[in-house]
Amino acid sequence: MAGAIDAARTAVPVGSELISVNHPNLSEKTSYYELWWAHGVDPYAYGTFPGNYGVFVDRYSGRAVRYWPNPANGSVTSGFWQNWTGPLHMGMVVGWIPRLGWVAFGLAPLLLAITGVTTWLIRRRLGRRRDGPAGDGDVGAAAA
Repeated sequence: MAGAIDAARTAVPVGSELISVNHPNLSEKTSYYELWWAHGVDPYAYGTFPGNYGVFVDRYSGRAVRYWPNPANGSVTSGFWQNWTGPLHMGMVVGWIPRLGWVAFGLAPLLLAITGVTTWLIRRRLGRRRDGPAGDGDVGAAAA
């Protein structure tokens, strides 16, 4: 494992912090070490799987390949898309207390629907009381 960590360290920026190491499955010949590193601001820090750099290390040759974020797309917009859109969408950028705001915002349409239907039902009931019974007295008066 120490060799895999050393090999992976060459594939990430200097100063990155090792977050986790997944061991290869020895029963599979093609399995590998998977290492996750955090460098700078880690948008996944509060999620289930922190780390913003993923590296595969071949258990036979010791060759390290960075796969996350995709090194073939090194542009700023690609880095933003890969590192920030998922955590922002899922609310993993912050801890659990600020996530309550995400929950409240997500439940707001349901609350508006419930209060709208309730208001409509109350106004409908008040309108019926104000208008009186639905035509019972009018039919008898017209016939007489």
